[in-house]
Amino acid sequence: MVAPTMNDTVPSKACFSRYSNSDGRLEQRHKEQLKEATSRLRGRLDMCAGWELPAWVTASPDHRATGVSSDIPYRFAQVVLPGLKENLDTLSFVLYSPDMSRDTILWCEEVLQSLKTILDPVEQTDLLIHEDQKNKIPKRQPRVHHRDITQLDTWSVQRLVSQVKELYETEILQVSIACETFFHDFSYASCSIYNLSTSQEISDIGRLTAIAMEKIDVMIQ
Repeated sequence: MVAPTMNDTVPSKACFSRYSNSDGRLEQRHKEQLKEATSRLRGRLDMCAGWELPAWVTASPDHRATGVSSDIPYRFAQVVLPGLKENLDTLSFVLYSPDMSRDTILWCEEVLQSLKTILDPVEQTDLLIHEDQKNKIPKRQPRVHHRDITQLDTWSVQRLVSQVKELYETEILQVSIACETFFHDFSYASCSIYNLSTSQEISDIGRLTAIAMEKIDVMIQ
């Protein structure tokens, strides 16, 4: 018996999508959820531009900053930045690597989940920099990296925090803007293989996430 090809699987997937969205309600729900997710991410990142960094970040390197927590570089190196990189990579893969055998409804759910998970590192950063609530940020098992970022001096920690803030204000914010633009008039037809492969916004997301991930690697290596 000859194994089915990728093209053979497309009709069944398409039929499933049409059946599940027979009254159009599921498509409308996804449209609203995607707009809400992109809008929330954009709004959260817009707030980063208004962040007033605490005194210990902006203090002169000649003075020992009493507000520096030894947990800060550890959390950035082991939790926040690796998590952000992983989430960006997932979003880029889902959006930028269309699969002919993929189901449209499942694709929408994957995109939604990716957008929501990018919020986590942003909120963790805000919490880590501005509040002394260490227990709210879960620790993961240590990851291998080339430089012991947990032993940074005060000036280096200050510089690291400023770099993270700048990353949110540039590439990550631009990713959210591109997502918001692409999903503004979303329909299931707009996530066709052709539209995804020719969309300027999707191309921008792929480029920007790659730049952001390179910057993250530099910060934690």
